[in-house]
Amino acid sequence: MDFQITKNRNVLLLFLLLGGIIFVVFRVLDFDGLYGQDAYAYKEHAWHIKSYLLGGSRPPKFFWPVNYPFLAAIVDFIVNDFTITLQVISILSWSFIGYFSYRMLRQQYPNSLALNSLLYVVVFISFAPYLVRFAGCSMSDELTTLFVLLCFKFSLNTQKKNTLLWAVTFGLLAVFTRYGAMVLVAIPITYSFYHQMKKQPFHFYISLAVVSFIIVLPYFYFNGVELYSTLQRSVTSDWSMISWFQSSFESPEGTLNYDLPNIIYAFYNFFHPLFLFIGLPLIIYAIYHKINLNTVILVSVVLYSFFIAGIHFQNKRFLVLCIPLVSIILYPSYNEFMKKWKNKYMKHLFWAGFLTANLVFSAYTTNVILSISKSEKDILNQLSEIQKQEVYTFEIDIPMKGRNIPNQYHNLWEEEEIFPKPGSIIIINSEKWKTQWSNHHVMKHCRTIESSDSYKLIEELSGNWKIYKKL
Repeated sequence: MDFQITKNRNVLLLFLLLGGIIFVVFRVLDFDGLYGQDAYAYKEHAWHIKSYLLGGSRPPKFFWPVNYPFLAAIVDFIVNDFTITLQVISILSWSFIGYFSYRMLRQQYPNSLALNSLLYVVVFISFAPYLVRFAGCSMSDELTTLFVLLCFKFSLNTQKKNTLLWAVTFGLLAVFTRYGAMVLVAIPITYSFYHQMKKQPFHFYISLAVVSFIIVLPYFYFNGVELYSTLQRSVTSDWSMISWFQSSFESPEGTLNYDLPNIIYAFYNFFHPLFLFIGLPLIIYAIYHKINLNTVILVSVVLYSFFIAGIHFQNKRFLVLCIPLVSIILYPSYNEFMKKWKNKYMKHLFWAGFLTANLVFSAYTTNVILSISKSEKDILNQLSEIQKQEVYTFEIDIPMKGRNIPNQYHNLWEEEEIFPKPGSIIIINSEKWKTQWSNHHVMKHCRTIESSDSYKLIEELSGNWKIYKKL
């Protein structure tokens, strides 16, 4: 029996294999998915939920949706190591994003060559540099992207009766994994309701209500009925159309300066090499040849991009949710171009060249988080001798807690006045904070510590981190 790589089962195995390779690469590079602050927060909350399920105290309320840490808590009953569990969920999500992107292309464009579709997904979706970067991170980006993709897949398949239920299911899962996804899934779910609502029997609505209740239950059970106020704080806080045209912001996140205004950054998915390398040529080709693109996906992504542009800071993580969708939007342009290109050798060179370019950019952008993680670990290794001492710091306190260094912590960002006891440890990075937090009491603390004779510099670490001791 002939082996066909484009069979669904073989495609799934391919993406699972690629995911396994990526997982091994991250582990060989000594990256366990934890860096910054968000990943440690997810790990901590997953630990609280698991402890509660084992009979411990009730978890504290969580600022973000609970789907990702809740799923991690359940899976960790099997794995029993959160650093592996959280990262594996992201890796598996990456694999399924590739698989279902392929399935969606076959669903929407059944007359295109299957191998063309598969190569397009591998090169321009799965190995989009930012999708690779967050495949190894213990955060909710990849899982949310998968749920968003599945919501669109079922919403656009209006020929089957049960797809509306699946569209709503994955739409809700996306929203309760990342709040901002609601802007992205609103249009496809509305589209699916419009085309299928009249076809549904009464028991469908009972099933829909039951499924919806099950999906939202973990959030309301652990966080209470504070969804509206939480959304105001995390999604719509300080949202403004004025932000579309700004590149500098004064906000609770400090003084933030960017190279380009928000309205350009929010559309990176269409042209930035870290998202879709050939996006701009495909757009020009589609306009010139008047190629029809999927209106539902296009309008949804454009609406989401305008929403992201109104937020008072820039974070490329917000754009990851759209990586597969933008590539699917522009697939007809790619497909028409490849039809007219008869030279097979040049086609192979095209795919190999862009795959190589994406791998290079993936290595470049992934090295950013590897460097942050390494810096954190270097600092934490130096701090192994200060256990049980009072520690004053900012940013690094989250990794210290996440790596189980048991100290009494004081956050320099939260405390306007500090009163360290003799022997207390103060860890600062004034070089890193001097621009963003120039007008904040964080930098006031740093200036006091660096200029006062009451503090002694005992060690300088990589990344401009300094450890002081209160005399």
